[in-house]
Order: sequence, then structure tokens, then C-alpha cells
Amino acid sequence: MPWYLYLALKQLFPTGRRFPFFTFISIMGVGLGVALLVVVMSVMGGFGYEVRRMITDTEGEIQIKSSGIIMDYADVVKKAQSVPGVVAATPTASGVVMIEHHNKPSYPSMRGLDLSNVEKVVELGKYVRLGSLDDLDDDSVILSSQLANSVGASVGSKIEVYSPLMIEKFKSDEAFLPREVRVVGIIEIGHQQLDSSTLYCTLRLSQELYGLGAGVHGINVRIKPGLNEDEVASRLNAALPYGIRAFSWMDSFSDFL
Repeated sequence: MPWYLYLALKQLFPTGRRFPFFTFISIMGVGLGVALLVVVMSVMGGFGYEVRRMITDTEGEIQIKSSGIIMDYADVVKKAQSVPGVVAATPTASGVVMIEHHNKPSYPSMRGLDLSNVEKVVELGKYVRLGSLDDLDDDSVILSSQLANSVGASVGSKIEVYSPLMIEKFKSDEAFLPREVRVVGIIEIGHQQLDSSTLYCTLRLSQELYGLGAGVHGINVRIKPGLNEDEVASRLNAALPYGIRAFSWMDSFSDFL
């Protein structure tokens, strides 16, 4: 009998052929520990997959950003789409606004969408629970589900949108009235933070609210399935102009994660 097998049997049956209680407890402890580790890793893996899906479905796998406003964004989009591995790119404008409905205020994060090509990058349509993304125009918005509940709005409601541009106008003794828009959709992504404080509107409306002119805050990028986001982001950084950089979704949403 090999020595290692002899030692193993000696530890399992120290008193002969009888199976000791403490040996049984030891084996069960190791077995339960391994089973618990497998369960925890499976749950965390599934949670990580869902978080990735929600972010990439609504923001793309890569985000192109600048320290300021990207003015010639059409040229940046063209350069991004020429990089190997990139499927499509769409401009976006984002920021915090205040909305009010029946004297109930809230401060959601605004997302401006370029309706001409947004569906090539983000799959917002499948998360719309009421209304339709096709009804979105420059005089309307789509609210996340918990945000709509917090202000008591629904499809067809009229809400007022206030932006930080109002403060800048007041400093210059200029009047800038809030924008009244109607709600044409309710979206539910499945994550509390995203569903409680997000407003979607057209790119043109977000540019007006933030005084961007023809500029945007960033560009969302969709890549081919199976490719590594960090590798494609490195290729994009080599092709993009100075001052504009590409970040993978994990880098862009590190605080969220």
C-alpha cells in the first residue's frame, strides 16, 4: 500500500474500521465550505453579469469623453467607427437637471439621445414599459419608473425641466424659463439607482438645456461581441484627437460599481 494512502486511511479510521464521529464532522465541514463557496461565486458571477448587461445595454461598452465639450463630434464619431472592433457610435449629452410635477421636485440625471442612430449602440427600446421610444421628440421626455412614481407623473403628464443654465442666465440678468415637456414613456432597467433618477430626452433638447450649442458631452460606443473593452479602448485612444479619450464601461462607471 502506498504511504500516502496508508496515512489517509489512518487519519480517517484512527481506531480501526470504525468511522469516528469527529472524522465525519471534519469531512462534512469541508464539504459544506466548498458548497458555500460555489454558491457564493455563482451568485456574484450572475450579479456581475446583470450589472454589466444593464450598463452596456444603456451606455455601450466604451465611452468617449473629454475634459470639456466635444464640438466636432461628427468627426470623432467617424474616427471611432473606423477603428477595428467598433460596430457603431452615438453622441450623448448628460447632466443633472431638476424636474417638477404638481409641486413635487426631483433631481434626475439627464441623458440626451441622438435618435438617428441610438438604437445601434444602446438597447433602450426593450426596457420601455409604457409608451414608446419612437414617440420621443424635442418636446418630450422618457422617465425611469421610480422617478415617475416619486413625482407622480405618467405617460401624457406635463412636467417642467430646470437646468443649471438658468443660474448662468440669472447672473447675466437674463431670463431663462423652465422647459415644459410631456412624458411619452416610462422605462425600467432593473436597477434601483438607474430606475430612480434617470431622464431620457433628445440630443437637441439636452443641448438647449445645457447651452452646448452644437457640442456634446461624450460618445457611446458599441463593439463586436466577444472583444475585450480595454483593448478596443486602447485602439480608440490611438486614433482619437488630443484631449479626447476612450474608457471601458468599468472605468467609466467605477463609482457606480
